[in-house]
Amino acid sequence: MGSTTSGKFLEKCFPDEWIFNIPDHDPNNVYHEPAPLNRDSVGLLQLSYSDQKMYEVEHLDPALESLKDPFVNIRCGVTILAHWMAKDEALRGRI
Repeated sequence: MGSTTSGKFLEKCFPDEWIFNIPDHDPNNVYHEPAPLNRDSVGLLQLSYSDQKMYEVEHLDPALESLKDPFVNIRCGVTILAHWMAKDEALRGRI
């Protein structure tokens, strides 16, 4: 990822925050959530393919490992964050 054009662009914009500079960080990381969830959390934000049933995120295909793509993962994470911010009215009157 870090060697792609978009990866280099983001790295230049956010050099101190660029997660791919962390030696042991793997954006392909999958963590299996134990019961009662019993599902995999995938990628940068540890999202689940079942999240697409609860939130209006883009189509996610486990066979293509969509959530391992950092940009897909972040787009979905931002959509989920926006959902909860609107529901909880977290920033109401602050912006």
